[in-house]
Amino acid sequence: MIDHHEDSVYLGINGVAERLGCSPSAVRLWEGQGKIPPAGRVAGTGRRVWRMTDIDAFTGEQTTRLRDRSQMTTAR
Repeated sequence: MIDHHEDSVYLGINGVAERLGCSPSAVRLWEGQGKIPPAGRVAGTGRRVWRMTDIDAFTGEQTTRLRDRSQMTTAR
């Protein structure tokens, strides 16, 4: 279950999907495949939630990887 910190902002599956530019189904699939950080679960409802900072860190890593690949391709 998630821990509640006053400074943490949480996103539900729709918020994560919007932030990643994909569907909620893709978020579920990618979480199951370990491609995105694992979700916490809300006690009582079991709803998936992610810390916004985790998703932002993940998207930053992906952007860096894509940038590195692009630079490698143009350097050839």
